[in-house]
This record gives sequence, structure tokens and C-alpha cells, in this order.
Amino acid sequence: MKILFIDIAMTGHHKVYMEHLASMESCESVFVLPEHLSDQNKEYILKSNFKKISIFKYIKYLKNIRAIVENEKPDIIHFLYGDVFYYYFGIGLRMFNKNNVIITFHHVRKSAWRDISVKRIFRKIKRGVVHTKSLFVNLSNKGIDNAIHIEYPVFDMIQEIDKDYAIKKMGLPQNVPVLAAIGGTRYDKGLDILLDALNYVKDPFHLLIAGKVSKFDNEFINIKSIRYSNQVTKYLKYLTNEELSLCINSADYIVLPYRKIFDGASGPLSEGVFLGKIIIGPNHGSIGSIIKENKLGYTFEAESPKDLARAITKALQERLSWNEVAEDYRKELDLQNFKHKYFELYKAVLKGY
Repeated sequence: MKILFIDIAMTGHHKVYMEHLASMESCESVFVLPEHLSDQNKEYILKSNFKKISIFKYIKYLKNIRAIVENEKPDIIHFLYGDVFYYYFGIGLRMFNKNNVIITFHHVRKSAWRDISVKRIFRKIKRGVVHTKSLFVNLSNKGIDNAIHIEYPVFDMIQEIDKDYAIKKMGLPQNVPVLAAIGGTRYDKGLDILLDALNYVKDPFHLLIAGKVSKFDNEFINIKSIRYSNQVTKYLKYLTNEELSLCINSADYIVLPYRKIFDGASGPLSEGVFLGKIIIGPNHGSIGSIIKENKLGYTFEAESPKDLARAITKALQERLSWNEVAEDYRKELDLQNFKHKYFELYKAVLKGY
């Protein structure tokens, strides 16, 4: 089958996500990307900043994709980051044949206008993929029956490394529990909430902040953590696979201080679980459901620094160990399982199911 893959970025997990889908046997892949990726691929370059784009440029972007579709005649059109369509209520999707369009949604945020937008988009496509059971149930409760749940996997970006070696390489103190906040410092990921919470934690800890600067920069972190500055290590840059592996392996706890607006799959959660790390995350939405249902760690009232401090303190004092339920969930994150489910989806769409 011939698949046209479309994405708006090649940063973070975007690139590896697409590459693994495109590597499946019996698939001919064509790409629409914002930048050149490889001379071995058939690529079309379409740049578009969806944070600043006007409705006219948005429509032009879709018309350019339609021209590519008419030229390539793919069996399946797969938009890999459907979140960008929410703002425009799916306008323009009727340019394409509904029966061969798949869109992957990484987040499904809740509000009256977003609910309307989501329903309109799903009516114009064959299948929509979400990465958590909670999001799938949420869509089903809205009357959407063409969603499919494919669990977000752990890509081959990380490897298991001896913890003592990782701690030494990262310059972290020995024999002190390490709390790790991994990933870009975006607003919705709530690093500021974590920094406030740690003012209330009395037990020994060391905080590792690792990822590319976004909303919260080095100066902000220094001001927020002034009371415990000697307990903080910062690694504020885009992480290579080796650096990501070192960060997660050095941690005792992966902390996800996400705001309520974040409702989707979490790379740091999956990678932490893959390496058997205890997770501390908000009790709402997909993240809360995953942590509680799979006994992965501790939850707190989202956006409450004091309740996050309570959860961290409890984690530090109890030292929860890995368990069979958590191990079963870890197995669900297998990359081959992810690829198999997508391949079965492509075959079903191709057959008109």
C-alpha cells in the first residue's frame, strides 16, 4: 500500500514516530514535511507555522497537500499531528476522500468549542487515532465511533544504563533520591508548579531538570528554586538519545507536574515506565488514569503545588517498589505492538472497514 505521511515538525518524537511507521513492510511511503529529512525518501517540503497561520494560509497549505495527493495517488493519507486542526474545526478536510484519511491526535482538550471541533473533524475522516484508553473512552462518550486506541510506545531512543554510572555522568549526588522533570519546559507541562511544590518538601531529594527551554528559562528556574538551589541540576538543552537515557536511568522518580490542559500520552511517562521508574503525576485525564489503573506510582490534585508536595513526600517516605500490574503495562509499550496495530489499521482502511 502507498501511504502519504504528513507532519508539521521534525523535532522531539515527531521524527522517530514517523520513521517507525514508514519502516513497515509492504508499505511505500511518501512524506510531506516542514524540512528535508533524507535523500532516501520521496519528500515534499511544506513549511507552515500553525501557531501564527491565518485561515487563508491554512487553506493554502491543505490545497498544496491536495495537489500532492492528486500527483501521488496514495491509498492512505495519514496526518500524524491532528491537533493543529482543532482551531479550524476541520475546515478544508473535505478536499480529501474521507475514506482514506487517518489522523493521529496526541491530545484531546476539553471545552465546549473543542468538543464541537472534534466531532466535526471525526465526521470528515475515516479513522482517528488516540494514544490513551482515557481519550478513547472520552471520544466514545461524545458519540464518536471511528476512533481507535493505539498505546504510545517506547521508541528505540533510550537504553538501560547502570544507575550509578548514569548518576556519575550527570553529576548528581549519590544516595539521594532523584526527582526528574524531563522534556521541554512548556507551560502545559507545569515546571513552575513543581518548583513551587518543592518548597514544601522536607525530606532529602535532588531535582534534575532536563530538556529544551520553552516557557520557563534558566533565570526563572533559579528564582523559583532559590530556597533549595543546591538540590537542583539543570540540563537545559535538546536531549540526544544518549542524554535522554542517562537522565531517565539516573532518576528514582519521574515527576509530571502537568496542567489540566495537558491530556494525552506522555513520552517521559512511557520511557520512565519502560525503565521501571516510579511515576508522580496529576490525577486528571489520561495521565491520572494510566498511573492509577496500572499502579505506577502517585497522583496529586492537578495544578496544586501543596498536593504535589504531599505526593512527593509520600513517595520519598514509602519508596514504592515495582509490581506485576505495572510490569504488565510496561509490556504494552512494546514498539512492535504499536507498529502491528497501525499496520492492521492501514489494512482495514484499505479494505474499506
